[in-house]
Amino acid sequence: KPYPVSIATSQRIRKSAEIRQVLARGKRADGTQVKIAVLPNDLGVARFGFSISKQVGSAVTRNLVKRRIRHALISMHFDGGFDLVVIVKPLSAVSSYSSLAKSIQYLLQDMGIIFTNSRSQRTGVRG
Repeated sequence: KPYPVSIATSQRIRKSAEIRQVLARGKRADGTQVKIAVLPNDLGVARFGFSISKQVGSAVTRNLVKRRIRHALISMHFDGGFDLVVIVKPLSAVSSYSSLAKSIQYLLQDMGIIFTNSRSQRTGVRG
């Protein structure tokens, strides 16, 4: 079964107040290409938000990086109720997709968020 091409509207964090809340109260991990903040929610679904500044590059570059990160997250198959915000660093503009995906995967494993591929059992945030 192919991966979806976008994140469902119900799984997006769009309000800046919600993103600020995740960044202020969430558990954080810092890598060379991205920072990640995670905060459990009561919605029973994983929601994703992105923060990408103009320091990363032009609008074309920022959108490319955002698409790569979105695809990497979609292919990881999360379960559980939490909000996840990805803060993109300038180095990500010159990183390959595989490098970016591995960086995100490493940070999420380091934080205790378990994900698997679509062919095996899925789990969510560890308590």
